Amino acid sequence: MSDHIFSAAAYKRNGGFIHTDYAQGADWINTIVLAKDRGIRHIQNAVVLWRYSGSNISSLAYTQKAETIKGFLQFTQGVLDHFSYLKDRESSVTFRQMSDAALWNLEFVLTTHYRGIDLRNILPILFFIKRRFKRSFWATFKILVAINSKAPRLRVKNLLHRLPFLLKVRNQT
Repeated sequence: MSDHIFSAAAYKRNGGFIHTDYAQGADWINTIVLAKDRGIRHIQNAVVLWRYSGSNISSLAYTQKAETIKGFLQFTQGVLDHFSYLKDRESSVTFRQMSDAALWNLEFVLTTHYRGIDLRNILPILFFIKRRFKRSFWATFKILVAINSKAPRLRVKNLLHRLPFLLKVRNQT
């Protein structure tokens, strides 16, 4: 987290860093949690040395998406857990707004970063969205189709081709 600066006291209060599988969203959730008491500030004209390579986790996430998506779902759950205090507190931002923003982020990252959802992750993501965001089955299904329709056309064709089989298997269990 070289581009995120925070106090040692906040780090210790939190018990260290929050970890997600394959570090997916870990920098974001740590920033959110560590900024809870004092907020986030911007340092004008700050210079940060940052390296991008084809061998880091983020640049390869879409090639290992069956494994790395689990980490991003952990991040999304962390956001929902962290902001759950808004359910019981009056604020200018509601929990529903935070939940909607987290769902938008999940859709955006699954579409652009992971480049769609492969078959191994369809059911886990479907049930994650349905359960965590309290959406109906059909609303969740539409979200998944929208994600994959923005990904390569072949992915959509494969999803629609295999969907009856996936639903049949799910109904039998």
